[in-house]
Amino acid sequence: MGMPISAETPWTVEALWALPDDSLERRELVDGVLHVTPSPSLLHQRVAFELGVELRAYCQTEGIGVVAMAPLDVVLDWRDTVVQPDLLVLPPDVPVHAPRGLQGVTISLMVEVLSPTSARTDRLRKRPRYLRAGIPVWLVDPDGWVIEQWTPGDDQPVVCGDWLTWTPPGATAPFRLDVAAFFARGVAQDARVTEGTAVDVRVEDGRIVLVPLDAEPLELLLDRITPENRHEVHLADGPIGREAW
Repeated sequence: MGMPISAETPWTVEALWALPDDSLERRELVDGVLHVTPSPSLLHQRVAFELGVELRAYCQTEGIGVVAMAPLDVVLDWRDTVVQPDLLVLPPDVPVHAPRGLQGVTISLMVEVLSPTSARTDRLRKRPRYLRAGIPVWLVDPDGWVIEQWTPGDDQPVVCGDWLTWTPPGATAPFRLDVAAFFARGVAQDARVTEGTAVDVRVEDGRIVLVPLDAEPLELLLDRITPENRHEVHLADGPIGREAW
């Protein structure tokens, strides 16, 4: 779990960056409180990457921005707040060779992918801080298959389980994401299921389970024919059951 590290005096950005850069953990500072989160899981990274691909294609088509991924330090306050959102949308002319600590640019969107190690910090610390800075926030829940859209000034999010729609400033058409299909693609990849894959459908403990069936070569199937399981051809003069003749 991402844990805040207490101190007698609040942390500063300068003190954070003075720490040895030898850890795989994510270190972030929110209102003077240091938050340390373990490296993310493969599921977390895959969801973040796939959503980043969707956003990048949209932003390029609309010409409205650049999509960046963590780790990237974003300074919201040089005194006490520097964060590393999983995804963010920046202006198209953002300087790519800027020194450490992105600052002073308009951020169209911050995205956090929730996981057991980061959910508490993302929900209770980072989300409110992003909104205070006037930045829209998406909280992506891979376990619940929903995306929460938070807008500055709103008390409650729009919880998207079917379709997510986002129209940033300067866009001529909205970004639309089929949320259920987005998460289902990841499950299909894990199960090695693609369009046209034969599956065995089972019910186990009240759940519908799909198991992919590996196609077998025709030669192997023919080898299984034996005199014992082979039957003669029977021709009928007319329908026996409900066949259509």
